[in-house]
Amino acid sequence: MDSVIVNSCGSVWVFYDRSVSCNVVGESDQHVSVQIQSTLFVAPVIFSFAHAKWTVVDREALWAGLLEDRSVSLLWFVMGDFNVIVADDEKRGGRPFRNWEGGDLLTFMSSAGLLDAGFSGSRFTWCNNRQGQARIWKRLDRLLYDQLALDLGIMYEVLHLGRAPSDHAPLLMAASSRLDNSPKPFRFLNCWTSHQSFLEVIRHNWQVDFMGDPLYVLAAKLRKLKKVLREWSKHEFGDIFEMVKVAEQEVIQAENCFDEDPSVQHQICLSERRARLIQAQANEDSFWRQKARIRWLADGDKNSKFFHATVAERRSKSVIHRIKSSGGDWLCSEEDIGREAVSFFQGLFSDQSGTNNFHGLDVIPKVVTERDNDELERFPSLEEVKEVVFSMDADSAAGPDGFSGKFLWLLGRLLLRMFWQLFVGFLVELSYRKVLPPHPLFLSPKLALLRIFRSFAQLVCAPL
Repeated sequence: MDSVIVNSCGSVWVFYDRSVSCNVVGESDQHVSVQIQSTLFVAPVIFSFAHAKWTVVDREALWAGLLEDRSVSLLWFVMGDFNVIVADDEKRGGRPFRNWEGGDLLTFMSSAGLLDAGFSGSRFTWCNNRQGQARIWKRLDRLLYDQLALDLGIMYEVLHLGRAPSDHAPLLMAASSRLDNSPKPFRFLNCWTSHQSFLEVIRHNWQVDFMGDPLYVLAAKLRKLKKVLREWSKHEFGDIFEMVKVAEQEVIQAENCFDEDPSVQHQICLSERRARLIQAQANEDSFWRQKARIRWLADGDKNSKFFHATVAERRSKSVIHRIKSSGGDWLCSEEDIGREAVSFFQGLFSDQSGTNNFHGLDVIPKVVTERDNDELERFPSLEEVKEVVFSMDADSAAGPDGFSGKFLWLLGRLLLRMFWQLFVGFLVELSYRKVLPPHPLFLSPKLALLRIFRSFAQLVCAPL
């Protein structure tokens, strides 16, 4: 390294070579923030390096200083020793973790819009190196990044290196682009239902006849409808994010024309442009609201930035940074984790070792009467199906087929009798698995700290 930057009390040192331009943005006795310019980055980046103090009161100055150093237009990374943990799985040994301990760090992350980048390697970055029961491990060091860094589509990885000879583990940061050339799955957007031609598109394409049992007909119609809605959305909605930008520029141009010539024609044009902008913003807000699945906000509340941050945080938490293989080795690369997942679930679903033994059922008392059994086997009436359809949550998440709860709720209201026939057909023919295409496997974490694939709950989801 050719140069070094040191904060005022010498607790933080930043080394860099001559290929990088590094300028101090702010500093204190607990941190130093630098703006880095390099050929590796398309724009300047701000890195803040922290060495926090132990007490909550002392760390207040650190959080305030970091917030002053951030830029709303530049990527921001915060890395270092925060001297605090935020969850019980970030500590081993010593006194039990108390929930209030990490409150100041979590509050800072929320106010600054920062996300934890996660890690691979050892669970802990610090050890007091004492012997026996006096030994304590903690994850005191971490990397945080803001929304701008996440929006670039770059995957950030943090590797915890070995601690020796220090009591802290060095953090190695790596950034790589994830090129995903796989076809994008269909996703029904709830904002489509606000378009005046939506219902007509549904009715027109639903009238196409298919031969087969009711469930096969449903599957065929849904497949056809996906293709139709894709093309219809491209024509009527386009790129909803780009449409907001275009609408904003059109409003600016219309305002300039009206300022220069406040005629009735220009006033009408300005009103039309503003209406288009409002609709474009509503579509964007609906998209992020649907993705975020926030239920506690009232209808009409609009905060696309908040929804976007919620989606980004959920997406970052869904990444599997590392997993332990069946052989006991830790896997960190995306390819190795993928192969281990395929191997594990292939073995799980092809296991033939189990045997069915029903002899023990004789000791279970019979509490269901013949009358109860007849009632359970009775086909539902049209009114019962109507009650179920009308009580569906229109804001529920989309299934693997891409159709959201709002689509099924709306379709059920339009075609209630068809829903009833489908349900009865399912009970009579039991042909569901024969007519609908295979659906992907979804993994839901059962534990906060995941080490092996057996820690996931397996969910095979299908529509209706």
